[in-house]
Amino acid sequence: MKLSRLFALFFLSFFFFSCATLKAAKEISPVEENAKESSFAEDDSKTPKTPINEKTSLPALNESSEKNTPKDLELSVVFAGDIMAHEENFSMKKPFGTIWTDIEKYVKDTDLAFANIEAPVVDEKDWQSYPTFNMKSEYVEEVIKTGFNVFSLANNHTNDQGVDGMKATYAYFKAKEAQTKDTDRPIYSAGVKPSADSPLTYQVIERDGWKVLFVALTEVLNSFKGVSYIDYASPTSEARAGFVKKLARLREENPVDLFVVSIHCAEPEYVRTVMQSQRDFYYKLIQEAGVDVVWANHPHVAKGWDIVGNLKSEKLDKMVMYALGNTISGQRRDPQFTAPETARDYTGDGYLIRVKFTKKYNAETDSFEKCEIASVNPVLITTYIDSDGDYILKELNPSLIKTLKSAGDEKWASYLEKRMKLMENTKGTIIWQ
Repeated sequence: MKLSRLFALFFLSFFFFSCATLKAAKEISPVEENAKESSFAEDDSKTPKTPINEKTSLPALNESSEKNTPKDLELSVVFAGDIMAHEENFSMKKPFGTIWTDIEKYVKDTDLAFANIEAPVVDEKDWQSYPTFNMKSEYVEEVIKTGFNVFSLANNHTNDQGVDGMKATYAYFKAKEAQTKDTDRPIYSAGVKPSADSPLTYQVIERDGWKVLFVALTEVLNSFKGVSYIDYASPTSEARAGFVKKLARLREENPVDLFVVSIHCAEPEYVRTVMQSQRDFYYKLIQEAGVDVVWANHPHVAKGWDIVGNLKSEKLDKMVMYALGNTISGQRRDPQFTAPETARDYTGDGYLIRVKFTKKYNAETDSFEKCEIASVNPVLITTYIDSDGDYILKELNPSLIKTLKSAGDEKWASYLEKRMKLMENTKGTIIWQ
């Protein structure tokens, strides 16, 4: 494959892009109405190689118009952010399933859908909101019905209900794994251990000719009670180096097509910039531990993401997501309609990142080549508070703005229109190494 196949003409999205070769290194916005993916097309006469570490614009990508050979394999994946249950969420008037109605189409049609459950799940205890959370299983059941099936359980609220809470959470998800094992959409989870002396938890997910290794850990805890039940790593340089080595051994012991690591990173909340130490750590995971996808969260606001290309193989094959923000929460309980740029208002918007991986069949060797990224499609979502005071997820695009205006909800229409423009600054980039 030539680099020109990666950097030639793109089918660009309706609102923000026009068809052109990628000659300049500049960031792009993924926000668009009815976000469409675009694919790589051929043009052998144009784009030169991109220098190492030069950032290059990444349009929203779509399925290839070229048909795969019969033996080529594809894996469709979606990554979400934090799923929380503040009082505003668990006391809503409508059924919990209403939260997800407008976005489930982006989740259900994928092979694997990743989300971070930011609370213990304990039915024997009452609902609890900040600062010590507790969800009940009926809330999570609707998340699962939406299509999410791979869960990180390691975060700063994992031990909010103590050791008993972690044991109950572990038991709930293991029961769901057993119940769904032989179904079309099995459940997987990682991040909470069955006992204090258990090693790092992980999952090897097998689906339609693919093997995916999944690990979830947190670098931040609100308290250290029962820490031995959590996949926890200290954010010190020494501890991070040790964790890189541990993951490298795990990858070597488990030959897979794709290695996904969830990290609840020790970083300031509500800050949208990426720390250099954070970036360096994630790239060490890619370069030294064999991780293919770093999926990070914690700040409750969305950051950018990198699609990483290998200059030697001339393929896009790694991805780093620095934070996808809140998928659902009650944190934007007081929207600043006249000041939508207020820092706290970013907690109401997040991203679903849809990624398609492919393994091409090599007839000469009768084997599959290493998997690569075929397409990336970011979907901007927002938490809308309806007339009943219920917090409902919506895709944030011009169509939503038009609908709200038609319904006479000018206050929310104007606010979300400004929020959408602000979120254009959260971008994806291609980085070649």
